[in-house]
Amino acid sequence: MSGRKSKDKGYRFENRMVNDLNAAGIRARRIPLSGADPHEKGDIEIMDFGLCEAKNWESIGAYLWDWLDDYKVLFLKRNFREPLVVMNFEDWTMLMRSYTEDGPFPVYDHSFAPP
Repeated sequence: MSGRKSKDKGYRFENRMVNDLNAAGIRARRIPLSGADPHEKGDIEIMDFGLCEAKNWESIGAYLWDWLDDYKVLFLKRNFREPLVVMNFEDWTMLMRSYTEDGPFPVYDHSFAPP
């Protein structure tokens, strides 16, 4: 995929994730310039949680989805690295909504200004 098409694909995926997160009641915003600014790393910021990276790759192993057909969560480990947790988006949003003691995050109104 050419550079421009690849950037467009990434931009569309980042926007989709931000829209899906906000629709699920999780306040999120896309980082301007998609992490190119050295002072704002990452692609997406989830308010009161942290920065996220969004990857839309065809080469991600299909076996991950096959395993998630049978299990709710995958714990993956590579030698000398910290474990990763993989779960489907719907289950993850339910977990995130329970993250705060006050219940779901308020719906993000796109007026968030970083400090």
